[in-house]
Amino acid sequence: MSAPVGTDRVEVVAYNSAVNGFVESFSLVAAKNFESQTVPGTLNGGSTVVLGVADETGPEPITYSNVPSGYGSPTTLATYAFANYGGIFLADAATSEYPALTADVMESGGYYTYTASSYATNNSGGEVYATTTSASGGPMSFTFPPAWSYAGPVAAAWPSFDLSYPGFSGKTGNCDEVIMGWSTSSDAEYYVQATVTGNYLNGATTVAVPNLSGLTGFLAAPASGTDVVWAANISQGNYLCLQPLPSDGMLAGVSNAGVYTVP
Repeated sequence: MSAPVGTDRVEVVAYNSAVNGFVESFSLVAAKNFESQTVPGTLNGGSTVVLGVADETGPEPITYSNVPSGYGSPTTLATYAFANYGGIFLADAATSEYPALTADVMESGGYYTYTASSYATNNSGGEVYATTTSASGGPMSFTFPPAWSYAGPVAAAWPSFDLSYPGFSGKTGNCDEVIMGWSTSSDAEYYVQATVTGNYLNGATTVAVPNLSGLTGFLAAPASGTDVVWAANISQGNYLCLQPLPSDGMLAGVSNAGVYTVP
């Protein structure tokens, strides 16, 4: 049987890395596009691929506003999605600027996605973030929502979370998400996640993790004395909750996380 034959687009990319403490971050330095490459075949007709000045990314400024008191300096995760396939990772911890692609690498229907975030400096698990998309790129600015202080649910095998938060108005585009996870003596790890929309809650603020342990094949409740890791997230965007981020999407959110012991 012969291998499939066709043509495809290939991107060749180069990154720079930096280490801050124990954390390594990456930033795109250059990218080159090769259209209509034969598959299977040899890239660039077998000629050596050279990335030059014309392929280098250009810095675009990032500004932030409404960073909550007690939160650290924001960073931005930036990517570029092509219209019909895949995408390119640009930077995972951009601060004051991000690497923008050259015009010949971008394509019609493609778009940038940016997520800026800032974390509480007291290790409480608090986070604020803002996500947006752009077809053209250019300078980016982010406004964070007010911080959300939450100590976590009352310790229980199946907890209820109080997601009261006045930072968003209305119910449209609202998403509330809670996650709990724990390990067993056999080193198995279990996670349960519940996501509800603002319309579903209809003004209520409590999200309870459902006890489905009676269902065949579902997880048993974490035993007494088990440490449970929890996370809670509240967000609001200009698109429907639980749907993929569109090419003209905007989203803002707050999160908290912690640990409790099942009584």
